[in-house]
Amino acid sequence: MPMENVSFSDPTTAQFNWFIKLTDYIDQTGYADSSDESSAQNIGLCPATQTPEQTGSAFYQPGDAFNSWVWQDYAGSYGVNHWLQPDGDAFYNNDPWINWTPYENNFYKTYDSPKSTSEVPAVSDARWVGGWPFAHDQLPWDVCGTAMFIPHTPGYFMQRFAIKRHPNATVNVTFMDGHAEPIRMPDLWQYDWHNEWVDPAEKVIPGL
Repeated sequence: MPMENVSFSDPTTAQFNWFIKLTDYIDQTGYADSSDESSAQNIGLCPATQTPEQTGSAFYQPGDAFNSWVWQDYAGSYGVNHWLQPDGDAFYNNDPWINWTPYENNFYKTYDSPKSTSEVPAVSDARWVGGWPFAHDQLPWDVCGTAMFIPHTPGYFMQRFAIKRHPNATVNVTFMDGHAEPIRMPDLWQYDWHNEWVDPAEKVIPGL
């Protein structure tokens, strides 16, 4: 089945992002934008995180282990695996910072293209709305991700997901087959984030 209608319409506008498209399926008109939203609107907020009070059309704040991210009027605690967005995605075609052409084979083109859907992360605890992890990505230099800038470039995307948010340094991950489980931060590199993934050597993260 083609991956249609699951990606950005405009990479610079939060209202067209994946977390807004979910509202079609959870009977609401917007994503969580304050702590007093209904339980349906809080579906994108992890109970282990707090939501910053400040939002606005120009507001942008990555999250960390303890706080949700904020993009314009929206807040959330989870990020999507952007390799699940096919190469026709608007962000892929219009990203002003990265030439994605060398990585076009990394994208999963269909939902049934992964060899094992139970090994492909779909949505995870994250400090931003999503990312494109690579097997060679740098280890996080701050396991909680507090006050930490992550470059928008290959080599750093896994740091958006590798945060010490839950007990035993685990991250809650939902996989393509629908199951969810807590994954220890160093083990995130052992799953098939993209179509060309080759498991690297076991990671040892300082501070865990």
